[in-house]
Amino acid sequence: MANTILLIVGFGVFRLWYCSLLLTVTEAEKILKEHQSEVNQIKKVRINFFDIYVQEELHCHGKGKIMIIYPSEKDRALLKQLLDNTFSKVPYELINN
Repeated sequence: MANTILLIVGFGVFRLWYCSLLLTVTEAEKILKEHQSEVNQIKKVRINFFDIYVQEELHCHGKGKIMIIYPSEKDRALLKQLLDNTFSKVPYELINN
């Protein structure tokens, strides 16, 4: 029982820490707009296969991260390189679709 309580409390602390790392949805959207040329460069890797948008985190009201959906693992290395150069301090999530 004590372990269960610790896990629940631990998760709450983890969620507060995690939410504090995220930008507001407005800030994340602003960054995407400010780096539109880099976003376009990412989308050119495979035209019509990449999707980049801001998603609000379910448990962090008003906070969000940049979501990048990409077509295959062979694109991940190039994508990661482009992202690390541009969005190194911005929370993002890569989804292989």
